[in-house]
Amino acid sequence: MSSTEEDGYRTTMPHYSRLGEGFLLVYSIFSRASFEGIQNFLHGILRYKGLPTVPIVLVGNKCDREDSDEREVTISDIRRTGSREGSRL
Repeated sequence: MSSTEEDGYRTTMPHYSRLGEGFLLVYSIFSRASFEGIQNFLHGILRYKGLPTVPIVLVGNKCDREDSDEREVTISDIRRTGSREGSRL
């Protein structure tokens, strides 16, 4: 499921969230917007599942690119998010 508006994720998210047993949330380390967007997915999944916790793995994509100086999401950002959400790194 993509987070783009044109993909209609807002209408499909409840369906897939209720059916899923675990989730991979993928963001680009070169896009702060994609990293911040997964926060909505995370909270939406928990809301639709109606559970306090669900197995969710955050995946930073494009780590193999050599232009790492353009990286917008830092390890510190990831740690802060994990700490805030009660996640392990």
